[in-house]
Amino acid sequence: MKYFMVSHIGIQLFTFLTVMPIQYWITHIPNNPIVPYVQAQPIWLQFIELLIVVDFVVYWLHRAMHEVNFLWRFHAIHHSTEHMDWLASSRLHVVEVLMTRFLATLPIFLLGFHTSAVFAYLIFISIHAIFIHSNVRFRFPYLRWIIATPEFHHWHHSSEKPAIDKNYAAFIPVYDLIFKSVYMPNHLASVYGTVGYKIPNSFVKQFTWPFKRYTKLLKGFFQKQEKE
Repeated sequence: MKYFMVSHIGIQLFTFLTVMPIQYWITHIPNNPIVPYVQAQPIWLQFIELLIVVDFVVYWLHRAMHEVNFLWRFHAIHHSTEHMDWLASSRLHVVEVLMTRFLATLPIFLLGFHTSAVFAYLIFISIHAIFIHSNVRFRFPYLRWIIATPEFHHWHHSSEKPAIDKNYAAFIPVYDLIFKSVYMPNHLASVYGTVGYKIPNSFVKQFTWPFKRYTKLLKGFFQKQEKE
């Protein structure tokens, strides 16, 4: 519940209060050549384009969080949950949330989507994040290859060896198919959590955990300098 109040509601509210004014300002910049073409489209089409473009950015950012050790230490907090339910979506280190929000909103700013489409997108991602982490055992035939479902994302959280570092897409599983990172066997995931890392349970300790390795390195460096 602490993560839900801070990471989900708090950061999401911050996103609403910052993205919308900036988006309004950018779309009203004189002589912006992109905005007229984008905003001439129907809102529903802009919403779909937002999902496609933003998820492409999120896919590679998410993949980097698994493959770059420095980023993984923050993302590991999210994977430390051993029981998948709707609250698991909120267990995110604040550094990861801010970094993801910043990079994910860049396409929104650069392409100048209408504020109504952006508003609909922000509401959708809040609900969809809860949905894909929730304890839903239905497999959603056909739909599961069009948009990410609990089955798809639960495998991303699975600690079973074949599932590790798979299913990076937030909305569109096609990206994992294209970049060969999909894993969707004929049964559902049941075992979750990080592998090879012991993540503390405390909310405060989980915040400080990613920094500990680097504070030790810095401390050792300065001690070495003092001896020399």
